Formats: sequence, C-alpha cells, structure tokens
Amino acid sequence: MTFCLNQLMTVYPDQLWSEFSWEEQDQAWRQAQDHSNDAARWNAYLNNLCMKTFVTWLEEEPDWEGPSLVLPHPSALAGFWEVVNGTAITFGLTRLVLIPCETDDLKEFYVPQEWVDIPDWVADYYIAVQVNLENRWLRFWGYTTHRQLKQKGNYDLIAQTYSLEHEDLIEDLNVMLVTRELCVEAKVAVKALPSLSSTEVEKLLAQLGQPSPYSPRLDVSFEQWGALLANDEWRQRLYQQRLANLKSEAETVQADVPSKRRVNLSLCLQGNFVEAIKSGWQMVEEFLGTQESNLAFSVGSGLRANYPSSSSVADLTNLLCTSHDEEVLWIAAEHLAQIAPGHPEAVKVLTNLLRTNQDERIRLRAAHGLGKIDPGNQDAINALVALLRSSQNEEILWIAAEHLAQIDPSNPAGGIRLTKLIDLEMQLTPHSVELLVALLPKADQEVGILLRVCAISEQSYLPLGLKLIALDELGEPVLLPSEEPLEVQSGKADNYIQLHLTAQPPGDQFSAKIALGDVSITEDLVI
Repeated sequence: MTFCLNQLMTVYPDQLWSEFSWEEQDQAWRQAQDHSNDAARWNAYLNNLCMKTFVTWLEEEPDWEGPSLVLPHPSALAGFWEVVNGTAITFGLTRLVLIPCETDDLKEFYVPQEWVDIPDWVADYYIAVQVNLENRWLRFWGYTTHRQLKQKGNYDLIAQTYSLEHEDLIEDLNVMLVTRELCVEAKVAVKALPSLSSTEVEKLLAQLGQPSPYSPRLDVSFEQWGALLANDEWRQRLYQQRLANLKSEAETVQADVPSKRRVNLSLCLQGNFVEAIKSGWQMVEEFLGTQESNLAFSVGSGLRANYPSSSSVADLTNLLCTSHDEEVLWIAAEHLAQIAPGHPEAVKVLTNLLRTNQDERIRLRAAHGLGKIDPGNQDAINALVALLRSSQNEEILWIAAEHLAQIDPSNPAGGIRLTKLIDLEMQLTPHSVELLVALLPKADQEVGILLRVCAISEQSYLPLGLKLIALDELGEPVLLPSEEPLEVQSGKADNYIQLHLTAQPPGDQFSAKIALGDVSITEDLVI
C-alpha cells in the first residue's frame, strides 16, 4: 500500500518530514559528478540533498536561536563522500552527523564506524534520514547519541558499522535541541588511532587511490584507514588521486582504441548504407522515442471537457456538419475517430482543413490526425510532403517528418533515420541507450540533422544527468549564438533527449558525444 506524504505525516507526527523540489534534486545530481565511481556519485547525491534540506529546516525553525552552522567546504565534502556515507554539521559546541539511506526497511539504523571511532569525527548526535527520490521527500525518522551507539549499538566487524534498533531512537528532533541546550554529555571517549609514517601514508595512498567501483574503506584495517582519513590533507589527496587515476586509466583506454573513420551520411542519403552498417548503424523507419504528447499540439482543456470520448457518434457527426470553429471541428473529429475509426465525416472534415487552411500548424495537425484515423490517406501524405518542401520553420519541419514516418515510412521526403546501440558500461556504469541520427534534406540544399538519445525500453527512462553534446570537426562543442555549448541533459523522467543541427554537404564534419559522469562515447560523422 502506498501512502501520500500527508498521510505519513499523520501516522508519524513526531518525525520531521521535508520535501525538496525537482530543481534542488537536479542541482544535487549535477554537483555529485566529481567522483571516481557510480557508488560515490550516488552517495554524494543523497548526502547533498539531505544536508541542504536539513540546514534549511534548522535555520527556519522558530525555536532555533543557536549559533551559526559550520559546514565543510564543498571540496572537503567531496573528499568525505568519495569514501564514506554521512555529513557532519557543527553549531556552537555541538556536532551532529546526518546518515541518509533509500531503504524502506527502517528496522535498524546503521552508522559507519568512521563517524563513531575516529576521534575528530565523533559527533554528539546521529540522525537517521530516509530519502524518497520518487516522491521527493526526506524523513528524519530518529536520532541517537554517540554514547548510546558505543554502549548499546551492535558492531559489525565485517561491514564496520554500528547499528541500533528503530525503537532505540528518539523520533522528535526538538528533543535533541533541548538536550543540547541543557549541555547533556552525549559522547564517550574513543581509542586513539595510530600515527602513520610518511612511508605508510604513501603506500596507503598508492593502494587505495586506484579506481574501483566501490569505496576502499574495507580494504585495509580500520586503524590504518581511520588514521588516514583523520588527516585532512591525506584524505583530500586520496580523493584527488582516485580522480586522477581514473582519468589516466580512461585516457589509456582511449589511446588504445584505433582511430575511427567518420561515417559518411551523404552515402546514406544516396541509398548506400554499407559503410554505416559496418560501423554498427541500422536503418529504421520511424523515429525512436516518439510519444504522442510530443506529436500533437495542445488544445484547451475546456474544449475537451465539452466533448468527452463517450459522446455519441450522432452528436459528433452533427457537430462536424454544423460548426465553423476549426478548433471545435478538430476536437470533434479526433473524438469521433476514437470511437468510430475511419468514420467518413471525420475524414471529410480533416481533409477539408488540409485543403482550405493556410496555417501550417493546423495543416500539420490535421494531416497527423488524418493519417491516424485513415492510414495511407494520400491527402495527409501530400500535405506533409508539401510542408517539408516549403516550410521555413524548423519545428514544423521535424514534426512533419515524424508524422510522415508514421503514416508513410518509406517516403523519401521524410529523410532517413539511423540508430546505434551505445553501451555505457565502461567503468561499471550499467547503462545502454540508443542514438538516433535523422537526416532531412532541405529546400536550400542544406541537411537538417536530429540527434536523439533514447532509453532502450519504452517503459524506462534515461539515467539522470545523461548529456548529449554536439561537437564540431575539431572535437570542440558547437556553440550557440549565446556562446553556450549546444548540449542537453536528461532529467528524472526523460525517455529521450535531442539536439538539432544544420549541415552543408559535402564535407561538413560533426560528432555526437554521449556522457554520463566520467564515462563518454563519441560518434564521428560527416555529411
């Protein structure tokens, strides 16, 4: 059973609940990219969301009149989040640590040993945070003290964590603020960590600084690990070294890959697909990633409400015969087509709109509708071809090309479409997407180019933060008139992203770069 946030707040009134916006979520993801692996990026993403949301709540708390909060510098935060979960915040003499997790199983609260047994990292309070990314809320479901973790917590030698049962946590964070003011001692003494010689430090950095798909926190004894992390300089060096080694490894892999020839798309326009097929491309009839909502122009919801799909065929037919409002005619024809596909009155109205209306958008819309309710209708095909040959509007051209590909895929006026599977599994990034390149000859001898990156399945989305970047013949980003690079980045629920280019054959060179974090793949093309 799924509960909305208001219901959950009613069931757990003592816990702190806080929502975050899509913009805050997107910003947190963008800021989490400077890490050496996916696990670290995700850890930074969750911690950043958690920290900012909690700080906002604390500063807006009516009873909060405490000293200013002290947060680590962003570069220092990245060094922590590269290897361990948790964020420390200090205000006055009090220190607390936020520990986020995504799990719905809140039977136990797990705290990494680093926050409990590194003397300089020890906090007074540890706050458990549940992160719900889908519904964009945080649940601060309880807190405990250092003393309680050490004296009552279960220590896991394998995972190097301390844990407490849910019922051992205090749910109301206001209690924490009160006990802080009463100066209740929340810490206990911890054992000092050993001193490391310069030789030991360099050896540890060389070992732990190598790229890996996980944190190296369990690769050496906790005493060595804790002593290394406790030193700000060494911890930062570890972070920088892991990034540098990852970059060096990626450059080595790239250097070992033989240079690729640019795929000549002009040959494809001439019907010669041999070179493209050898390079892994396939020809497709329709545009991948197309959704109905992207192909139709919006209409007023009030108009739609007046003509529900349950209206009778007779009512809709009468409306089509009597109304002179083109918007009403379009909506009535659309609904009639839904309940009586191919109905002659709907076909007649849309055909008439095509032949008499000079508005490109209305003609485009009518042609699309006519193609849907009467597949193969020549009037619809002719209208779309005419738009493709005459329109100067880039948006109209590409929407017309998509419509024509749906109702007459082999029509040469709609251009050609090639796809290639792009495997982003380098550095253990488990994502594969499909790159679509569509070519549309224009009236001025130029060629319009659509680059589109699509999720593999219609039911799935692109990974958050995936970038599509257009590059010029030198491998530099194509610049817009505003001097900004021509690129697009996927959001939370995008099943495709796309860019438009215009090329002048023969010989214009360009590339499509797909990047996710530190992993990128570039397809070099020429027209």
